[in-house]
Amino acid sequence: MQNENIPQSVTLAVVGDEIPHKRYEDLTFMDDFMFGKIMSDRQNCKHFLEILLHIDPDTEIADPTAQAAIRNSPDAKAITVDIRTHDLLSEYDIEAQKQIRPNLPKRARYYQSMMDIDFECAHGGALKSKIRNEVSDAHKNSRMVFLCASSSSACTICLAKGCRSSPR
Repeated sequence: MQNENIPQSVTLAVVGDEIPHKRYEDLTFMDDFMFGKIMSDRQNCKHFLEILLHIDPDTEIADPTAQAAIRNSPDAKAITVDIRTHDLLSEYDIEAQKQIRPNLPKRARYYQSMMDIDFECAHGGALKSKIRNEVSDAHKNSRMVFLCASSSSACTICLAKGCRSSPR
């Protein structure tokens, strides 16, 4: 007997006029919906960052936000990051990619610059010190993680400074 309060499928994306559905049983970690649900849990996200980026286990992170939109100007194109969170020292963007694309390093730099601008705007542009063009130590590090899974036997982690592959 199925519970009537639990949906049996989830809408993944709109393709043309069709809206494909996938049953919960068929979702994987890399599906956008499932990735967002799992990684928006603070403990799951923190544990992921501890393992991957070696952040201190005592570090507290803010509640992760799934599908966070960043728009720095009324006429600029917005970006939507899969998971966004921060701690006292860094801003984190965690992206799930089902396939590895050659433009990931450029995309990482673009996303990182958008996060930097967003952080500065949120703090009223007060990150500039009294000495002209010297950035204050208060500016957080932007850390980008692109988690890529493909049909090959390797899982690739792309950080802003490059990629590394490891066996599954």
